[in-house]
Amino acid sequence: MRSAGLEPHAILAMRDCGECARSAYGQPVKRQSAAQEFRTFLGDCPPNCPVRLRALDRHFGPDRLHLVHCGRNLDRLAGLFFRGLPGLGCMPQVRARANRSLTAREIELQRVMNAAYPLEQRARPATFASDALLAADRPPRGLRHHRR
Repeated sequence: MRSAGLEPHAILAMRDCGECARSAYGQPVKRQSAAQEFRTFLGDCPPNCPVRLRALDRHFGPDRLHLVHCGRNLDRLAGLFFRGLPGLGCMPQVRARANRSLTAREIELQRVMNAAYPLEQRARPATFASDALLAADRPPRGLRHHRR
């Protein structure tokens, strides 16, 4: 691309570390029937984010690496993405929406359900439960984020 006079840019949507860890933990619980507790997951999880950001910064350079915070810009991610593409000259009129993530309580419910089944029988109930919870626009009462 550079030989053709084009400069590649990277637009990276970032989450806070806590949200990112919850999401990374939730994926194997939802889709791979993991039953490991969050605390154990955190102890086993390597801190990849800073390493990856440094590698991207070295590859693209600070002027071509654009970071967007997901939480603060959730409703505007598509617009920020297209605005960050230099020379595109268009802005889609579609209003994109990010899918919702399971709450900490929903993930814990999923994990407990996974642990109740023998490993070889977990896949179907785990996927069914996850899909059913995510089909709702918001978490069921009692599984919403705990307010303090």
